[in-house]
Amino acid sequence: MGTDGPRRCPVCGDEMVVVVAKTRGAHAWRGWHCRHCGHEERERVAPAGRKEVR
Repeated sequence: MGTDGPRRCPVCGDEMVVVVAKTRGAHAWRGWHCRHCGHEERERVAPAGRKEVR
């Protein structure tokens, strides 16, 4: 997503909040949590800057 505004939950449409990034080995993780319905998304950022959504 771009910088058009806050990330929205694909389930309920509410605003998602950023959760603390975690590192595991050479990968950094970023995540988002919906306070309304509890949906979570996380994104793995590889060292080369590539992104993987899980």
